[in-house]
Amino acid sequence: MSKRSAGRPAAGEEPSVEMRLRKMIAEQELLPGEAVREEHIAKLLSVSRHRIREALAALEERRLIIRTPNRGAVVAQLSFEEILELFEIRISLESLCVRLAVQNTRPQDWQDLRELFGEPSERLVEAHDLDGYFRNIELFRERFVQASGSKTLQHLLEIIADRDRALLRRTIILPERAEQGLKMQRAILDAMCAGDAEKAEQLKRESIIRARDAVIRYRSFVT
Repeated sequence: MSKRSAGRPAAGEEPSVEMRLRKMIAEQELLPGEAVREEHIAKLLSVSRHRIREALAALEERRLIIRTPNRGAVVAQLSFEEILELFEIRISLESLCVRLAVQNTRPQDWQDLRELFGEPSERLVEAHDLDGYFRNIELFRERFVQASGSKTLQHLLEIIADRDRALLRRTIILPERAEQGLKMQRAILDAMCAGDAEKAEQLKRESIIRARDAVIRYRSFVT
């Protein structure tokens, strides 16, 4: 099974204009509510405005941008209700993915990630290198979603992936979230390395619920 997530280019493959814009939105180089000016983006990415328009049409279908006549495109901004809805989707789908991943793999298959979320991730959090820590979280998520073996789950999570990545980045910066999240990631991986699918699922669910509760508590940080 390929370890490459849907929507990512293969090694050596040039990412499409759409993928580059999706990455800019997910990594908040383009902020919610910000205007997406075709001419500026075309120069920035060294492509034609026609290719930008094609990419924006695809992003509109993904609900990543909003286009209105005579006003152009802006990066979509999630309402608080939509943010909570994303969390509820993740609680259901990601916890199920974790359980299936444990059932489909050997306990030792997760040992490398268990080590990654030990001292290496702890150093990143202590140094406030949240980009580095976020990459580790993305790797973990990519691995368990792929290992679930469910094309349906993979497709459903891919639909919300870009909006979810942007939200996750904003969640990590909330007070003590990185430290608390790291403890939960370790606990989940401990259960996975023990081959305990039910406990891993329960812990993953609890981890996302805690993140959701932090967003509710610090609502002004993410809306």
